[in-house]
Amino acid sequence: MARKKTKMVYITDDVTRRRTFAKRKRCLLKKVYELSVLCGVPACALVTAPGEPNNQPEIWPSIFDADNLIGRLRDLPASARDKHDLDQERFLSKEVERLKEQLGRLEKGNREAEAKVALMRCL
Repeated sequence: MARKKTKMVYITDDVTRRRTFAKRKRCLLKKVYELSVLCGVPACALVTAPGEPNNQPEIWPSIFDADNLIGRLRDLPASARDKHDLDQERFLSKEVERLKEQLGRLEKGNREAEAKVALMRCL
């Protein structure tokens, strides 16, 4: 049986929100582990729960491994680090640029097709 689509709204009930957070946190950490094992890539996750009494962040795989991974990221040159680091504005500008290039290719193809049709009409 298919699940219905989840509405993305803040869960107002405290107990339900905590239960959902715990369940989804476990799923997120499991997915990070699977990504690391199946794809052979180094990965780490840091999850905090604001408003919790002890508010200890959960770190996977360990603080030491996560610190090493973050250190490796910081040691990269800025050009390599920023290559894939996108905020929403940079992502959208790259997407607009890509779509403009695609539009240019399609317009060129349309012009060529129209020229062929005009040439065929003349014959």
